[in-house]
This record gives sequence, C-alpha cells and structure tokens, in this order.
Amino acid sequence: MRTFFNGKSSIPWLLVSLLFLSGCLRGASGAPSFVPPEDFRLIEGVPFFPDDSYLCGPASVAAVLSHAGYPTTLDEARRGVSARGPGGSLGPDLVIYARERGASASFFSASAEELTEHIGRGVPLIVEVDYGFLGVVKAHFMVIVGYSPEGVVANTGTTSGELIPWASFLSSWKKMAYFAIRVEGKGEAG
Repeated sequence: MRTFFNGKSSIPWLLVSLLFLSGCLRGASGAPSFVPPEDFRLIEGVPFFPDDSYLCGPASVAAVLSHAGYPTTLDEARRGVSARGPGGSLGPDLVIYARERGASASFFSASAEELTEHIGRGVPLIVEVDYGFLGVVKAHFMVIVGYSPEGVVANTGTTSGELIPWASFLSSWKKMAYFAIRVEGKGEAG
C-alpha cells in the first residue's frame, strides 16, 4: 500500500494536489467569465432566525416567506417542513411548505449572475451549500441577502449579515449544483 505523505516522495503528490485544487476554484460560478460585481447591495428587512441545530431549512424558509409578505415564525416553519431524520430538511420540502403558505416558490440551479440579479430586484434567495470535504457532505441552507465586490452577504446559522468571500461561497455552492430557492409574494413572481 502506498502512502502519499511519507517524506520526500510526498512532495510531488502535494504539489499536484495543490495545482488540482487551485484549478477547481476557476469558473466555480458555472460560468468562467463571472466577474464579481463592483457595487454593494443589501436587501433590508429580511428577518433572521438564528439556528445552531438542524433547522437551517425551516429558518431560511421562514425568513424569505416573512420577507415576501407571509409572516412565519421559526416554530411554524419547523412544524410545517417535513424533517427527514436527524440530518435536517430537503430543498423540495421547503418549496412545498412555501407554496402551502400561498407564496410562489421554485427551486433551480442558479448562476452567480442570476443570484446577483435576484438580490438587485430585492428578492433574497435560499441557497444550499456543502461545507464537507473528502466526499463527506455537510449540507447547509442559508439566505443570501446581499453582495459586494468581496463576496455574498448571508444570514446563516447564528450569524446575520455574514460576508462570505466569492471563491469560498462559489466553491461550496458548486458542490450542491448551485441549488437555489426563490420565494416571492403575490405580484412579484417572475
């Protein structure tokens, strides 16, 4: 059995690995030509429901529903979203719950440009990212409420308005196929 980190022979493997990983960050938005926006946008008034457990899905959908004009508490969303075991909820469950509340909701594979377009129109998006590594998935839902030249502004976990650098965000979002959920109120859909 060959080990990759056994002194001198591990250096070439380490260099090859670093080159491969650096190449993975290029074009992470699904479009190699993505250039981060030059301006700063922040959607005001998006509620934040801090969560440090497996309630990131219900917390996210409660926030965007409330912003879209369908006031929802975290407890209501938790009861309304069918949790699938201890690992949390699934994206389609969040869409179904939002539709049951009367909102227009859909999930799609978004690009970084579509994300910034939605934020520019005042529509926060729920995105699913993967913070796992080495094939271990650690999926997490968060609400994107803004962007800047440096990164996206997210309500995530226990932090409201966290700035996540573009490269880091796009890399973790890519692992979940750029999954996004759009929830809009009456008259906003489109």
